[in-house]
Amino acid sequence: MFSLRFGVIGALAFASAAMMMPSTAGAATCGFNTGADRNFYSAPDAASCFATGTGQINNASDLPFGVGSPYVYLDKEVDGSGPFETALTLTFDAGVTSSGHYTVTPLAGFTSYVLLLQQSNSPREPDWAAFLLGPDLDGAWSITGSNGAGVFSPKTLSHAILYGVACGGAGGPSCEVGETPVPGAVFLMGSVLAGGIGGMQLMRRRRKVA
Repeated sequence: MFSLRFGVIGALAFASAAMMMPSTAGAATCGFNTGADRNFYSAPDAASCFATGTGQINNASDLPFGVGSPYVYLDKEVDGSGPFETALTLTFDAGVTSSGHYTVTPLAGFTSYVLLLQQSNSPREPDWAAFLLGPDLDGAWSITGSNGAGVFSPKTLSHAILYGVACGGAGGPSCEVGETPVPGAVFLMGSVLAGGIGGMQLMRRRRKVA
């Protein structure tokens, strides 16, 4: 009985600790290479670097992620064009055009957002970088150029474009109304409780038989 109780209590403690662990967002950087003559893009609050490329990505007819990608064009800033003109808010830090802050307003029917940053008039590559956004849909952004010899300089942002996956669309999730994912730690705790209770009932039955 002592071993069973200790096992259940220990597993419950592990599950509780797992639920209290803070989630951490990656300090996402695209194109960074200190020894190369290139641009690099930073969005510390994003989940990861999603893609980089060359050329101008300006509107919905441009397909930076390839034909058949589930990510669709939602909004464009700085000029405020796009089918959802309030989805993306972009600001600049005081006196500069190379860094600032973005905020995404979640849209009904869309999930899994990607933010694309397009630099302006730099001969270096990549010309654009896209970041997969995490649960926090706001954060900082910046664009910097390197000449390959350790000299860095800020680069001007031309515009930013927001993409999202339509719920139920090709390659996208169903996003059923009322569907709430169960965190893994909660599932673990439920499994532990069920296992512990089942084990205790089995021991009681064995005692009655004896």
